[in-house]
Amino acid sequence: MKNKQEGRTPVSLRARLRVIAALLLVAGIGMAAGAYLPSPSPRDETRKEQSAPMPPRVVVCLDPGHPSEVNAGRTVQHGATEVAINWQVSRRLAHSLQAKGMTVISTKQTENEYVTNRRRAEIANAHHAALLLRLHCDTGQGSGITLYYPDRQGTHQGQTGPPRRIRTESLAAAAQIHQGTVAMLGTALHDNGIKGESVTARGRIQGALTGSIFSQAPVVTVEMVFLSNARDARFIQSAAGQQRMADALATGVEGFLTGAYK
Repeated sequence: MKNKQEGRTPVSLRARLRVIAALLLVAGIGMAAGAYLPSPSPRDETRKEQSAPMPPRVVVCLDPGHPSEVNAGRTVQHGATEVAINWQVSRRLAHSLQAKGMTVISTKQTENEYVTNRRRAEIANAHHAALLLRLHCDTGQGSGITLYYPDRQGTHQGQTGPPRRIRTESLAAAAQIHQGTVAMLGTALHDNGIKGESVTARGRIQGALTGSIFSQAPVVTVEMVFLSNARDARFIQSAAGQQRMADALATGVEGFLTGAYK
């Protein structure tokens, strides 16, 4: 019995040694394989970077004009009202700007929401907007698109503004927006160019438009069309015309902000 037991002991020991050796071999192969695993390629790192959330962009505040303390904008001209057109184009413009990666806020949440012109500027200020873009439609004997900027200070409710920096930046914004917009509109609308707010009815009274006086951001007012002109009215009432206007304005805004923040 003793001899049989002693005879089995070497065999058992050898078996255990073979198992240990096999485990060590497997571990060694695994370590070697790990040493040669490919490191992440630059393309992999790029994918990780691309999947990260986009950083916040500059804020554009859209101000679809009326109703306000000045005008309700509900006079019907050639089947359209200014308050409706302003709102409809602003919704399309918001989508166009967002598609370009911009953050967009609005001074109104519904078409017929009453907001004073001072409050409209204050909303843009509260969101630290890089641009306050005011959308309107003109009336009278003219036709086509006109852009306005504050060319001098005005005073309203004890406030005098905007300061020189805002006036200078507003002119730069108007120039860039005008260039991009008119280039895309082509001959669809007559181009009336860029004018100072001091030539407007309100500007002649108080020096600048109320929304500009209180604005801490560059501010541009776009009189998109003359609703009193039948051709203009047909253009801006159509879905195609509104989208064309929105895309054209978005191109101009993008041009201004790209130059201002590059």
